[in-house]
Amino acid sequence: MNTYISISIWQLLALIFTLCGSVIGGLSYQAHMIDKRFEQFEKRLELVEKNLSNRIESSEKKISARFDDLKQEVRAQRK
Repeated sequence: MNTYISISIWQLLALIFTLCGSVIGGLSYQAHMIDKRFEQFEKRLELVEKNLSNRIESSEKKISARFDDLKQEVRAQRK
């Protein structure tokens, strides 16, 4: 009977260690995937900011060019 008890204890210990290893591995994997998603989100955010900055610069250049054209027309009409 002692033999069966010791075998059961060893099996229980093996099961506990296996489950702990699986849980730790799963948590590690999930943490890695979350980090990866955050990196992807940050890259997308940087790209959006860059595109927005480029659009703003382009709009400012166009507006400045239009004002310059308008100034020239007003000056031409005053002469």
